[in-house]
Amino acid sequence: MFKLYRLLTNFNHLVYFDNNSNILVAKSDGSGTGDLAEIRVLRPTHTPHLAFLLTADGKIDKAAIGRRGTAYGSPAFTPTTISGLAPSEETALIYCGNNLFLSGAPVSLEGNSRIIADRFMAESWETFRLVPILHEHIPETVNRYAEMLVSYLATDGIVKRFIGLIETTHPESRWLLDTLAQYVGIRVLDDVATALMRNPPAVRNLSIIYPEDPWAEVSIPIASEKTRTPDDGYPASSSRRSRERSLSRILQHLMGRGGKAKHIETPAFNTRPDTNHRAIGEDLDYLGDAGYYGEHVSFTKACNTALRRKITPTKDICIIATARNEGPYLLEWIAYHKAIGVQQIFLYSNDNDDGSDALLHALADAGEIVWIKNNVRVGGVAQEKAYSHALSVLPDILDYRWAMIIDLDEFFVLNPDAYRNMNEFLHWHERNDVDAIAVNWVFLGPTKRRSWSHEPLTRRFTHQLGNGAANSHIKTIFKPKMFSHAWPHFPIVDHNRTFSYRDTIGRTHSPLKAPLGADHALTFSDHPNRD
Repeated sequence: MFKLYRLLTNFNHLVYFDNNSNILVAKSDGSGTGDLAEIRVLRPTHTPHLAFLLTADGKIDKAAIGRRGTAYGSPAFTPTTISGLAPSEETALIYCGNNLFLSGAPVSLEGNSRIIADRFMAESWETFRLVPILHEHIPETVNRYAEMLVSYLATDGIVKRFIGLIETTHPESRWLLDTLAQYVGIRVLDDVATALMRNPPAVRNLSIIYPEDPWAEVSIPIASEKTRTPDDGYPASSSRRSRERSLSRILQHLMGRGGKAKHIETPAFNTRPDTNHRAIGEDLDYLGDAGYYGEHVSFTKACNTALRRKITPTKDICIIATARNEGPYLLEWIAYHKAIGVQQIFLYSNDNDDGSDALLHALADAGEIVWIKNNVRVGGVAQEKAYSHALSVLPDILDYRWAMIIDLDEFFVLNPDAYRNMNEFLHWHERNDVDAIAVNWVFLGPTKRRSWSHEPLTRRFTHQLGNGAANSHIKTIFKPKMFSHAWPHFPIVDHNRTFSYRDTIGRTHSPLKAPLGADHALTFSDHPNRD
């Protein structure tokens, strides 16, 4: 049995689904148009804390409720939980996709206001009214789907139910998996991931249920195989001396006498995943938005996250970086970080027109980097797409205990009084429970030089700005298997998971003094240090 309600904001405005933009809006005039469908709240009588948002005809096509505003989710229901239902039917709604409260501001001058799940606390804007609908018929498909969902949630053996949906490729498997995954919690998802590790046919079926899904077709099969057979199959890293000789040979090959670059035709790009030359297409541009705030995206992404956490890395540290037209600086930057102990560099580049593709190709041929050519549509965000791909799709990243996201104008500098290389730095930190290490910036200037010099950057830029004090901005070294996305300064964990974040002297990373209301609060450190 179910009860049906209209949904009104605290300002007495009805909530609608906008079919054009896939968002929820509140309207002041109480009337919709052909593009708007009034929202209904469906509540199971035996599970009163659970509620589904849908339209009167039972169709919400991937409503964009999360903070990023991208449309992900199930095709008919948006699961929420009800918090503090009072006799007056006033309540707050928590979106299961990110565990944040739905909020509805007063309507704008245009007569509408967007409804979005982006608040950590419930106050007046997060209060809604549920108005019972006594005589409206619940569509048969809605009733059937709702009963199906509730029966799955109320029954013991939920893990077997998940696997059964995958094994049978039920017509509603995708919808059920995505909707259930938003609600069941990480313990169940971790158990489902464990069951998939032991069930290769079910893993193969996921690509049928989710065609052209990178997590179903690439990530989950590889991650599940790695958990079954922990042999990464990659050759051991070469010694520091041989790496330096390799870089030297590349430099000599690419530069003619007198320091002028030779013109080299870039060979055809190889997209095989077992080479150091990769490419990702424009069809994956959506990865940049997928889970950017840690919100739920799909069952496959949530399951992939759980699987990747179970893998035991065999190598120490790598770098994830993005580059565009950085040709003059690539060799020094790569050689510097390899010399301090970085074992691999995953370098994403896009739209280079400075000839650096030839250099990147030669570096990849020499085994110094893994070059991923990132093809992006006009208006696409290459950096966010690269970070998401690296942490949720790229299989190689799982070989490394630690990863560092830095730019080509950033050099990680060890305290020479404490550490000789990256391994010593990481081993010291691994004495603590730590998943991410915040490292503060120190700004360097060009020592009053005004003309170009062929000297390395590390010799030209030696003047420490701000009297050498550490800046409050941070970059992060982190365990890549623990995270599924990243911002430029810190990694992103799924909304229902936690992690340990410390600074370079082992204290808990504290961002309480960040600018008020900043989404990127973790970018800042309350206690900057250089150690």
